[in-house]
Order: sequence, then C-alpha cells, then structure tokens
Amino acid sequence: MSNLRTWLSRIEAELAKPLVYNVCHSDEIQMKLAEQQELQRDIEQHTESVTSVLTLCDILLHDADACGSDAENDSIQQTTRSLDRRWRNICAMSMERRM
Repeated sequence: MSNLRTWLSRIEAELAKPLVYNVCHSDEIQMKLAEQQELQRDIEQHTESVTSVLTLCDILLHDADACGSDAENDSIQQTTRSLDRRWRNICAMSMERRM
C-alpha cells in the first residue's frame, strides 16, 4: 500500500505541473505529447493495482472476522474513499491533459 501511495503522490504532482512550451515548435509539441503518452501508460499500468486494493478493502469491510472494531471499519472505509477519489482525480486530470 505504501508503494501505491508513493506512486499516487508522484503522479498527482506530475499532473499538477502546468504544461509549459518554451517555443511553439512541432518538435517541442511532439516531445510533450510523448511525455503525456508515457504518463498515460504508467497510469494504465497501475489500474489493476488500484482495482485490486479497492476490491480487497471491500472484501475486508464485509468480513466480520477481519474488521472486528468500528475503528478498523472506519479506517478501511476512509482509506477506500481516499484511494477512489485520488484515482478518479488522476484519471480525470490525465484525460484533461490529453485534450
């Protein structure tokens, strides 16, 4: 989970950076496009990991033996909401950048 959190933070920071073109030249535009495509591939490669974590959290929430206390249950729910929100935000920001 910590690796996923680190990756999420890195991608969020990357997507938060504005696209800056020093010169309006086709070479620079192509370079920025290639960078965006690489970022998009990285995001797509993490889809399965994010989905797996969200699924595991859901399984834990419905397993009375795994989540005995309300505090544990609340923590898992909060983690699930946070991960889902961050993931959706990353996907949306990446989509906006492609346009």
